[in-house]
Amino acid sequence: MRIISQNYFNPQNFTASGAFSAVTKSIVTPPNSTATVTSSKVANPAKIPTHAVVYSAAAIALAAGTFFVGKGRSKDLTSKIKILAQNNEEIVARLGTEKDEAIKGLKNQIETLVTDNKDIAEKLKAKELEPEVNLKRARVVCENEQQFEIIENLQQKFVDSKKSVISFIEDINAAPQQIKEFLFAMTSDEVASQKFIKEVVANPREHEKITNTLLIKIGGEKDLLEWIFAPKGYQKAYEKYVSTLVQNAKSADELIKISPNWDYNLLKNKFSDYALGTLPSGFKDADSFRNIVSKLHKNEPLPNGIKLCGEVGFSASGKGHAVVEVNDKKYLIKFRQDYSQYDSGLAKRMQEWPDFSDRMNELAALKSDSTFINAQIDGYLNANQCKNAVGMHFYDSKSQASIYEFIEKFSPHNTSDLISTDADLSDLRKLGLTYNDLNEGNLVKVGDNIKILDSGETEFSDILRPGCPTYNFILPNLCGRSLQNSAAAITLAKLQKGV
Repeated sequence: MRIISQNYFNPQNFTASGAFSAVTKSIVTPPNSTATVTSSKVANPAKIPTHAVVYSAAAIALAAGTFFVGKGRSKDLTSKIKILAQNNEEIVARLGTEKDEAIKGLKNQIETLVTDNKDIAEKLKAKELEPEVNLKRARVVCENEQQFEIIENLQQKFVDSKKSVISFIEDINAAPQQIKEFLFAMTSDEVASQKFIKEVVANPREHEKITNTLLIKIGGEKDLLEWIFAPKGYQKAYEKYVSTLVQNAKSADELIKISPNWDYNLLKNKFSDYALGTLPSGFKDADSFRNIVSKLHKNEPLPNGIKLCGEVGFSASGKGHAVVEVNDKKYLIKFRQDYSQYDSGLAKRMQEWPDFSDRMNELAALKSDSTFINAQIDGYLNANQCKNAVGMHFYDSKSQASIYEFIEKFSPHNTSDLISTDADLSDLRKLGLTYNDLNEGNLVKVGDNIKILDSGETEFSDILRPGCPTYNFILPNLCGRSLQNSAAAITLAKLQKGV
């Protein structure tokens, strides 16, 4: 068998009916579902606009970083030599008659590959590894990859496997080009793509593993991003999935379980004065809770049955907070600091100018550490039972106020850098979030888990939940530091160099 060479796909020219040769198969998405797709061979690579991939690059880099830590540099060396072998079929052909010249050229290329890695270079020198031996070793790896006929046989393999799409891709031993074409065939089909995305988003904690599987199977970051952002790729199929999800959603809770970055006006217009979670019974109803929040603003006595524990406090981010006791149980209330509560004239003007009032509420909600942002993040984490989240019982959109569990027994947990914080909040990370606010008091240890008391300044990045125009937005971060952006910069730098 020959060594498999990598050809790049031109997603801009992809169409479901014309881009692949006339081979049509029935794609079965078990159980009991079929979809017809058409597929083809590929053309030239497409360029990806940098502004469209920053957060996707961050998701790829963060996922890959988690997956490959501790794998060892020997694996890195094997990978580099394998790539070198794949790109040097001409050298392989000449080994018989021009062995000395070929080996010399191969040695020079290996030296070039390892100039940025002294440890590997020293190992090569110390063991006096012969390039010819390494080349043979790389060829064995390549020949162990079973090469299927493009798309037709691969599709039939999928149909016969009776596996989910993800399980099939994980187990199949196909060339990267075939995997890429198979994925394009999947996302370009209206029915199959929606079943595929439903399968993907069902378990967000598996997304890092799935992302790394796709990175390996499809051929690297460049090919993965091309498939994500192509006209018939994953992004467009995901947008259709989200559009249908929003259209059919009966409550904001249904959306928050999927991701923590829903547009303020989308939620407001779709669900009006919506709530997240369930109001504890001691607070009676939403109007009673809003009355409590209003009295906390003005430092007025609370209604019967509601006891204020301590004083009402305000943070620099514009949030108020108070601990109250209801039916012998304590709760933490967080609320937006509404200045119209303190000035009757301002309150009157805001009532006279409803458009201005709406805009002020929107701007207040979109601050990086607002109760709205906190509620989306905490609601998402609670819906997915995150070990690093404090329990959030209820969020009221009209008052922009939330009710949280009150933690009485904890120990402080301080950290000085983003890397150790990311490791401490491993379950948060599995759900696609990275935490940036390292101020003292934001993290505490409760039992065996590190929990976040204030979730503002958290960023969300997941290549398999890339976000949709008009439906989602990028979570704000005013910390001035970002693990996500740093990871994105590394991936984008590699893409610029063609690595």
